[in-house]
Amino acid sequence: WARLEEAPKIIRAPTEDADGLGRLAAESAVRHAIRPDGLLMVESFKCQTQLEGKTKLAFRHRICRSAHTLGFSLRDDADKVAPPLEKDVTNPKAMEVERYAPEYLIFRPVPITGLESEEISQAKEAEATPVPGG
Repeated sequence: WARLEEAPKIIRAPTEDADGLGRLAAESAVRHAIRPDGLLMVESFKCQTQLEGKTKLAFRHRICRSAHTLGFSLRDDADKVAPPLEKDVTNPKAMEVERYAPEYLIFRPVPITGLESEEISQAKEAEATPVPGG
C-alpha cells in the first residue's frame, strides 16, 4: 500500500525528455526490427466493452511507458493519446475521457546515441549482401 500512497495524484504519459528513454533499446528485438523511419502501432483495446474505463486508461499509460523504455516516442500529442490518469478517477469519468482518445497508439523510434549507428550499419550491410539465386 505504501507504493500507492507515494504515486503521483495524476499520471501522465512519458515524453522524449523524460528519464529512461531507450533504457532497454539495445536489448529490444522490437526496436531492432523497426526501421529508423518506421512506426510502431499498438491497439488500445478501446472497443473492448468488458474492460472498465480506468483499466483502459491504465493500459494506455503502461504501453506508453514500455515503448518509452524501448526508445519509442508517441507520434501524436501525449495528452490526447494517453489522457492524464487521476489516481481517484471514477469509472464513468475515465470512460468519458477515453472516448476521445484514438484507437491506436502510434510510436516513432527516437534516435539513441550508439544504437542508431549500429542499426544503420546493419541495414547497409543487409542491403549490400547479395540474395542467393537473385
